[in-house]
Amino acid sequence: MSFFSSQPSWWSRAQQLGLVQGDAPSASADEEPNIFVIVLALIGAFVCAIAAGAFLVALVDSDFWYRNPASYVFSLIGIVGSGFLLRGQRGVFVTCLALVLWGLFCGLFMIRLSHDLRGEDQEVVIFSGLIALLQLVGASIAHAQWIKRIMGLVFAVALYVCLSQLIDDVALLQ
Repeated sequence: MSFFSSQPSWWSRAQQLGLVQGDAPSASADEEPNIFVIVLALIGAFVCAIAAGAFLVALVDSDFWYRNPASYVFSLIGIVGSGFLLRGQRGVFVTCLALVLWGLFCGLFMIRLSHDLRGEDQEVVIFSGLIALLQLVGASIAHAQWIKRIMGLVFAVALYVCLSQLIDDVALLQ
């Protein structure tokens, strides 16, 4: 199965022509992985994050994110910790795990914020603007270009929602 091979696709042909000898070169840390590898690593990281989340829920009660102000601190610690994982040059799985954890802790932060802002008119603008800001910060500290592209896509969607809601609000005032 050459699809799962770590050798470049041109390596065997170059060996046959006598242009290279020995084993294939190791992949560079800056080289982008195959999309199939990224998707599998994201699925694996998501499954691991679900298992870790179930463990955390077992440690604290289920209403922790709605009534305890320490949930803000815990979420911010998780965002900073996953930011440190995004910053380093590590394997695809660890980078995907950092991305999943970044999204998980950003989501937990939003859950707590939504409970505190219940009933606000500008709730969608605040949430989408904060998500866009968090994605911009995450993309600026991430090392891998493919992670920056994923975070840039989420940033673009959040910014679109924020600006469209702001434009709708301004149009209603006129």
